[in-house]
Amino acid sequence: MKEDIIRTAADMFLTFGFKSVTMDEIANKMGISKKTIYANFSTKTKLVQATTIYILKSIEQGIENIKARENNPIVELYEIKKFVMNHLKDEKSSPQYQLNKYYPKVYQEVQENHSEMMHCSLADNLKKGIDDGLYSVLHTRRIY
Repeated sequence: MKEDIIRTAADMFLTFGFKSVTMDEIANKMGISKKTIYANFSTKTKLVQATTIYILKSIEQGIENIKARENNPIVELYEIKKFVMNHLKDEKSSPQYQLNKYYPKVYQEVQENHSEMMHCSLADNLKKGIDDGLYSVLHTRRIY
């Protein structure tokens, strides 16, 4: 039940925003009582935290699956971007903005995890592209 709640809440949060979706709406969509949700998550903040972890893990797994195909690094970057945009639904209600505004601690955790994941993925892609001769190393001089 807990996983079903997380999946449903994640879908709704990404579609409508973290602040906009109520526990009543999640319960109604699932056909369960709000009490059942609170039996698994004592607060909405705890549900938001669990859903963001779920979303990040899903994105991370998707990126790993794309990298495992061992495509050309340029194609890989394009596929990763397309996957992330589809996974996050090109949201119109800006769940990221709402997460930052109403759940700043969760937002900070997401940003740290996201930055680390993207840094590693990009570093791997650059190394592969340089090794394959698709990217060249340019030396630049900073002008102060």
